[in-house]
Amino acid sequence: MRSLPLPKEITNGELLGPAMKMTDPEEAKEYLAALIERGVKHFGQTPEESESIQKENLGYYSGYYDTATMVRVHKLFSCAHPFFGEVKSQEDLPSPKEAFEMGTKWAEEMTEKKGM
Repeated sequence: MRSLPLPKEITNGELLGPAMKMTDPEEAKEYLAALIERGVKHFGQTPEESESIQKENLGYYSGYYDTATMVRVHKLFSCAHPFFGEVKSQEDLPSPKEAFEMGTKWAEEMTEKKGM
């Protein structure tokens, strides 16, 4: 596991990659605490804001992995993918076309919000 505390300057792969390999609930709990502490210490977030952001990041990042990893990460960190929701099995995942449509819809909504 990465040495704790976690530094401010770190890539997403270095920051979130170790969580994708974890299987022990206690290790996951400690790592989530370190992620939350990093958000508070380096980015001025409240603990609640940081926890929400870190769980969303973990859920999103797990989407780049196989279904088994995604399911394990969602369970270990009590998180969910921001678009797909909590994934418990392959059936919970959208098809590639559905995922693309979700992303397109999200981008359109963000464009409208920013008045572009």
